[in-house]
Amino acid sequence: ASEMEFPERSVEAYQALLDRWPEENSAYAPLDDLLGKLERFGEQAVVLQKRAALTTDTSERAGLLRRLAAIYADHQGDLDEALSVLRRARGLAPDDDGIADDLISALAKTNGASEAISLAQERIAHLEKRDGARGDLAALYVRVATLRLDVLGERGEAETALKKALDYVRDHPSALAVLSRLAEGGEDPAKYGEALVREAPAAV
Repeated sequence: ASEMEFPERSVEAYQALLDRWPEENSAYAPLDDLLGKLERFGEQAVVLQKRAALTTDTSERAGLLRRLAAIYADHQGDLDEALSVLRRARGLAPDDDGIADDLISALAKTNGASEAISLAQERIAHLEKRDGARGDLAALYVRVATLRLDVLGERGEAETALKKALDYVRDHPSALAVLSRLAEGGEDPAKYGEALVREAPAAV
């Protein structure tokens, strides 16, 4: 019988093995996988913590911590713990784009808008130096603009970031949507009309 025919029984078997030999690293990966499929996220978080502690591979540890942070954020509603774990992961893998993106998102949700902007700007500088994908750069500028507009109320800085985004992707839908919101709250009707005209074809 396969593991997924009797997943609960398989979990019990792996847990019994690990109760006897807790350093048996090879048993943690399949147990991790099974617990995730069974949506037993609290137990999966414990397993991920153990896997991260046991591995000697820095990149693997960072990836495991990223997954642990996702469980805290998405399934346990503990954004502060997710943020703490992502900081650890970022320290291990400072060039990992996925971890950086997750950290920016977590900061934005935990009153860390200024730090999120700073990190996004670091990523932008890094991508610009290596001629990164224009879409990725535009998305980062949109994120900066959104945080400046919605959290910090920095309208001028938000508009500057949006212009940068549109320099990279001329009709970026998210950038145009934020530009429209920015113009709507401003005092220049012409700008608002122009923003709506630009946004309309991008939304089709």
